[in-house]
Amino acid sequence: MHNRASWTVHYARRDRLHDLGWSEVEIIDDLGCSTAGTVVRVGFERMVAGVGLDKIGAVAAWEVSWFTRNSRDWQ
Repeated sequence: MHNRASWTVHYARRDRLHDLGWSEVEIIDDLGCSTAGTVVRVGFERMVAGVGLDKIGAVAAWEVSWFTRNSRDWQ
């Protein structure tokens, strides 16, 4: 939560995607929420639902392991 470098990388990615022509970019800002255990990550859950409902056309990530580190979420 206090790692400003990680926050800066996330929001710089949004600017880069805009530069590449993406008009709608939303940052999932669950920073500081571990993927281990039973922590509810609202942004991640919203992203998964949006992809499943065909409301999200693309997901961009610096490193996909930031999304999840357990098999249930990957599935």
